[in-house]
Amino acid sequence: MRCGDRSGISGGPESVIEHERPLFERARRAGWRLLPGSEGFNLLERLGLEVPVSWRFQDPAALEAGDLDRIPGGRIVLKVDCDDLAHKTVSGGIRIVPRDLNAVRQAAREMSEQVEF
Repeated sequence: MRCGDRSGISGGPESVIEHERPLFERARRAGWRLLPGSEGFNLLERLGLEVPVSWRFQDPAALEAGDLDRIPGGRIVLKVDCDDLAHKTVSGGIRIVPRDLNAVRQAAREMSEQVEF
């Protein structure tokens, strides 16, 4: 977990909400009913809440053992990063695997082959 980055935002939650008004306006114009995961986590972090450690990758083969060192615990949650895929669990877009490089690579390859975008 990491603590929120309120970079350049002073004051309480109201200040963050005001600062994020462009995000809310963009969501309204686009007709979003949900914030995309990354936008939601970023907002929660700026409000000072802890959010899961995360990073994005496209090529499972490019992962290195050191990449997993940032993740606490013995398991890793892999999640497809696709805003158009609202129900990621139902579509196979979420996997929980041991914190093992080969397990992460294999699960990521399988997900990229099986999940329809």
